[in-house]
Amino acid sequence: GGVAIACAVGGLIWILLARRVRSDYMHALVSSLNSRDHALRQQALLELGDSVDARTIDGLFSTLGSDDRESAMLGLDYLLRLRGERVLGGLARSLDFVPAPLQIRIVDHLSRQNYQPARTAVQELCDADDVTVQAAAIRALGRLTLLTIGEDERPTDAYLKSRDPEVRRAAIVAGLM
Repeated sequence: GGVAIACAVGGLIWILLARRVRSDYMHALVSSLNSRDHALRQQALLELGDSVDARTIDGLFSTLGSDDRESAMLGLDYLLRLRGERVLGGLARSLDFVPAPLQIRIVDHLSRQNYQPARTAVQELCDADDVTVQAAAIRALGRLTLLTIGEDERPTDAYLKSRDPEVRRAAIVAGLM
């Protein structure tokens, strides 16, 4: 109760004071992403959203594995706004450890950005246990395959005979892309 509020207020005051010196401010924000205090993590994410330096990007990636689903989604929201190999590559690598709702958003984003280096990671998710992840990965792989010249057979065709109707639908949509 009162101790948590005092910690949050103290943390927010520290962030506001550190704002005067940019490097200290950025360090404080990135450090706050690992705080046990939810309000402090949220405030740090909101403040970091305007910065795109390497330490900030690393801090945003650290939120993706958080047990706090809201912080993870907010961190992903910011990452999806950024461009560049560092961000896209990091998103592809994060597919191994993020929860299903994040996997779905990430594979969609990577395919819409035509990030071909993610094909292997996306293709591995085509056999995920979660059918919504599987269907999203199949659709994403269909987009990535469409944008690759010279494919004789689409890798999504194998899923046309799936027992799950959502997976079959995704394979059909991927085949129409």
